[in-house]
Amino acid sequence: MEHEEELYDQLEQTLESNEAEESFDRKPSLIIRIVALITLVAFISFIAAIYYRSFKDAALWGLVDKSANIKKTIDDNLSQSVVRVRVVARKNNSNLAVEEKMGTGFNIAPNGLIVTNHHVISDALNVLVEFPDGTVYKATKWFSKPEYDLSLIELAAKELPAVNLDKRSGPDEGEKVIIVGNPLSLNNIAVEGTVLGYYLVEGKAEHVFTIDAPIYPGNSGSPVYSQSGLVTGVVFGNWHHTVDGRERTEGLAIPIEMLLSFTN
Repeated sequence: MEHEEELYDQLEQTLESNEAEESFDRKPSLIIRIVALITLVAFISFIAAIYYRSFKDAALWGLVDKSANIKKTIDDNLSQSVVRVRVVARKNNSNLAVEEKMGTGFNIAPNGLIVTNHHVISDALNVLVEFPDGTVYKATKWFSKPEYDLSLIELAAKELPAVNLDKRSGPDEGEKVIIVGNPLSLNNIAVEGTVLGYYLVEGKAEHVFTIDAPIYPGNSGSPVYSQSGLVTGVVFGNWHHTVDGRERTEGLAIPIEMLLSFTN
C-alpha cells in the first residue's frame, strides 16, 4: 500500500513538472508573437511615413516649380515686396504664456508700411518683418481694424521695394489673379487663380471674394495681384464647402476697398 502511494506521488510530481515545462514553453511563444506584431506595426508605420513624406515633398516641389515659372512672367518687385511676418504674442490673452506666429505681408511704402491680417499680429508683443533678401526689420508700431481682419505695421527704413494698390472696387468675377506669399513655411511662392465670386462671411463687415487657387497656412496676409500688377485684395483664409457632393477648398480675400478705407 505504501509502495502504491509512493508511485502515485511520483506520478503526480511528474505531471506537475510537465505542466510547468509546458507553461514555460508557451510563454516565450506568446512573447515572440507580441514582439513580432510590434515589429510589423512599426515597419508598416515606417513605410507609411516614407510614402506620406514622399507625397508631401512631391506636392511642395510641385508648388515651388510652378511658382518659379509664374515669377518669370511678373515684375520682380511684386515678389520682392512680399515679406514674412514673425510675431511673438500673448497666448490666449495670458500675461504669462506666449506663442510664436508667422504669416505673410506686403510693403506699400518705401519707408516701410506693411499690410497683413489682424489675426496674424493679434496680441503681439514683438513683430519682426523679413524681406526676401533676408533683411529683417523690427516693427516700430502696428494698428488694426479687426472687423476687416487687416493690420498695418510701420518700419523705420528707407528705399524698400513697395507695390501699388488698385484704386478700383476689387476684381471682377472670372478675373485672373496672382497671389504671392509664404505658405507651409516656404518662402515667396507665387500661384495663379481665378476670382469666383463675392460672399458675405460671418465676422466680416463687408463682402469678401473667393479664389480658385491653392491657398495654405502661412498665406494669410498675401497680396492678390491683378494682371496689371496692382494689389486688388488681401488673402485671409480658406473656405471649405461642398459643391455637387464634392469637397472644395477656395481661398478667401478681402477686397481692396477695405484696405483703401483703412490707409486713407
